[in-house]
Amino acid sequence: MKNFLAWIKNSVASLFHKGFRFLFRAFFRLFWFLFRTTSLVIGAVILTLILVGIVGYWIAGDKIERSVRQQQGEFRFHFGSKDARDRQDRKFSLDKKGYLKLDLAQLSDQWASSSPFLPFLDKRGNLSRITLLETLEHAAKDDDISAIAVTASSAAMARLGVAGIEDLRKAIESFRAQGKMAWIYATDMGGIGSGSGMKSYYLATSFDSISLAPSGSLGFGGVRIEVPYFRDALDKLQITPEFEAREAYKSFPQQFLNNSVSEEVAENLQGMADGVARQWSKEVERSRRLDSDIVAQALASPYISASDAQLRGLIDRIAYADKFWDAFQNTLQNTLKAQPSSKSSDDKKTTARAAANSIPLVAYASYHHLGQFFDDERQDKRKAQKEERKEDKKMQEEDAASQEAEKDSSVDSSVDSEEQEPSEEPSEQPSQAELGEEEPAEAMEQDTSKTARVALLSWRGQIARELPQGEWENGRTISARLATRLLRRLAQDERFDAVVLYIDSPGGDYVASDLIYHELIRLRKKKPVAVVMGDIAASGGYFIAMAGERVFAQPLTVTGSIGVFAGKVATRDFWQRWGIGWSVVQSGGESTMHSLLDGYTADDLTALAGALDAIYADFTGKVASARDLDSSRIQALAGGRVWLGEQAVANELADAIGGFTEAKAWVAERLRLPQENILFLPYPRESWSFRLRRVLRQAVSERARTNLLGLLPSDLQRESARHIVPLLSRRGALNAPHILLMP
Repeated sequence: MKNFLAWIKNSVASLFHKGFRFLFRAFFRLFWFLFRTTSLVIGAVILTLILVGIVGYWIAGDKIERSVRQQQGEFRFHFGSKDARDRQDRKFSLDKKGYLKLDLAQLSDQWASSSPFLPFLDKRGNLSRITLLETLEHAAKDDDISAIAVTASSAAMARLGVAGIEDLRKAIESFRAQGKMAWIYATDMGGIGSGSGMKSYYLATSFDSISLAPSGSLGFGGVRIEVPYFRDALDKLQITPEFEAREAYKSFPQQFLNNSVSEEVAENLQGMADGVARQWSKEVERSRRLDSDIVAQALASPYISASDAQLRGLIDRIAYADKFWDAFQNTLQNTLKAQPSSKSSDDKKTTARAAANSIPLVAYASYHHLGQFFDDERQDKRKAQKEERKEDKKMQEEDAASQEAEKDSSVDSSVDSEEQEPSEEPSEQPSQAELGEEEPAEAMEQDTSKTARVALLSWRGQIARELPQGEWENGRTISARLATRLLRRLAQDERFDAVVLYIDSPGGDYVASDLIYHELIRLRKKKPVAVVMGDIAASGGYFIAMAGERVFAQPLTVTGSIGVFAGKVATRDFWQRWGIGWSVVQSGGESTMHSLLDGYTADDLTALAGALDAIYADFTGKVASARDLDSSRIQALAGGRVWLGEQAVANELADAIGGFTEAKAWVAERLRLPQENILFLPYPRESWSFRLRRVLRQAVSERARTNLLGLLPSDLQRESARHIVPLLSRRGALNAPHILLMP
């Protein structure tokens, strides 16, 4: 503790010294630049706005920290006894016992957080998914934590997505496996006026007890997949779609080419719907111990009242929130009193009362994560092991010097002594062999004392070569330029021992996907790389995922879609309908490949087919190489077919079913470390300057965006186009032609 306070003091002094000097120089140079390029008044105004923005940003961060500290107010750090004799037994722990309390509305939809304020919270002060899972893992082993109680709504639970729900279900079941209670209270889980009932109830079944508000309800109605088809609308707008795909199961182009679903796509979608229903029913039957007939009837029901759900055994209790908490605390105290123990009855009552204290999970998470950094016991252990290694090295050097001296003295010995040397060597060789055998043991001891840093990358959205113009970071696009730069930097970053990539993407640009794939393969040669696929990792998303040394998929992860398509829409008739003419001037050829006015020519179609064939061959070839599959097997799995996670593992497109927990276990095994020594850190961690630049750039880009319809004359009657054109633009139909697109 003394060393920690000294480090804080020196760090703060150094920070103020360097910080004030840096700020003075930066603002002086900025002011001088503004003075030279603009007038003095404008420069002063801009400088003032920048200062106000920095101060406001700082105040916002301080406000988040204060809100978290308020939640932690009832706790304090305990670093052990003040007695000098007990300093070696110092630990980082909570002074109070109790149960964890969590509102799922506090849970962020982000898998990891890059907050510069507190590394376990996102920028709104909410818990990230990985922090929740790590906290539950730690709490399951903590004797001071007796239970967990969760409150939620269907909207909060559905926001987790399929992958997030699977991870949380496993964490809750592991928590319960330690003999601890886990209750959940929901205001609703589907039914009339609310959706996502299947996801909500799927998560709730991992708890011991499910409570529902009297006005709440359940509602499932089976698994339904709805896909729009635009051909009739495009014909009415006089827009001609022209697309080519590899192969028949690639469904996206058919939304523009057909009026209804094809047989191949219908087969694929039906298989996905059946797989989701099968997985849901299997887990609900296992968790709730219900008959298959009851579960099947519930799955087909669009509305189940709270009383009916209780009669069917789908829930355990109907109550409002206050009654739920009363029942939870009474049950917890009675359970703890009834547990066999060597303590007296008075001690058991005291323990039961203490264990009924409410501990916000956010506060508990802060202690757990801060304890990883400021654990005095671990630091003392590392220092002792470092001293032992120095002493062992010194002893080995002394032994080597003594052996060299003995060797020199034996050169002038007699013949008899030389004949006796072979008999002496065997006596020396075992000691060398023993030293050789001890080296791996020493290495293992060093590894177990090491805390491995694992870089955690979380990528979501469409894959593109660049971010949309004017955007700094939108969270909906995976930029190849930024991703490849990040991976190259990570390969040279010696602070990190392994990498875990979480990817949730429907696909995108082929060139962008291939560039990221190449950098991941290069990174694998230097560090272990595990890939966790989220709700969807299809087409280009799977292209990136298969580069991992170990690929994990959740049972309901949508993956595969190994195929490619390209195309465009011809809009000349559409513009003529509204009286807009186009003048075309061309030189160096007559190709209409990249024109959004006219369709493809015969030469264009030939070139397009050749490009698609080459891309498809490259995609399938890299899948065969990465997954070690023969070409005939790949052809049966490719063609645009989409698989759920369980099917992907069975078909060897992924290695194992799992998420963050399984990836952490694999990394620990790969590095030969216990899981407690694995420290996940979001990569890259945003600095203050980076976040400020991103906020300012986003603010500017919002004003610079222009709607496509805003370019049309205001006097035109374009009510029909007002809805269909933005829709087609979002679907990619009115963008520049993407020949290498793989969604």
